Amino acid sequence: MSREETFLTATIRTKPGKASQALSILDELAAASRLESGCRAYNFHQAVDEPGVIMAWEIWENDAALEAHFETAHFQSALAALEEILEDTPQLCRMRRVI
Repeated sequence: MSREETFLTATIRTKPGKASQALSILDELAAASRLESGCRAYNFHQAVDEPGVIMAWEIWENDAALEAHFETAHFQSALAALEEILEDTPQLCRMRRVI
C-alpha cells in the first residue's frame, strides 16, 4: 500500500423504504468504478440495524484518480439517479494512510 493512495468513505442515508433501490444503483456504479485504472477498491456496506444507512469504502491510486472518477459518466449518472431517494447529501471523508 502506498502512502499516495487516497481513501474515501461516504455515508449515504436513503429515504425510508428506498435502500434496495439505492443498492441497485450502487451495484452498477461499483461494477463500472472497479474497472477504472486508478481504482484499488470500491465497496459498499449496509448498517445492520439501519438498512437505510450505506457506507462506501474506496481506495484510489491518488487524488487525481479520485477526481477523475467524480467526472465519469457512470458516477454522474448514479448521482442523478440517487438524488430523489437520498435523505441528504452523502457525507464524504477523504483520508491518507499515516501508519
